[in-house]
Amino acid sequence: MDNPPPNDVLVKVRDLSFSRGSRMIFDGIDLDIRRGQVTAIMGPSGTG
Repeated sequence: MDNPPPNDVLVKVRDLSFSRGSRMIFDGIDLDIRRGQVTAIMGPSGTG
């Protein structure tokens, strides 16, 4: 598989935080998703 150029970022997320009620789900997430990359966010039980 070819590596895409480092500037080929389609989605850039910085300092993402998300809570549901008083429960913190994400806290301070940084994420770059590049062309052709497959990304999943999974919880402790393996679900996403």
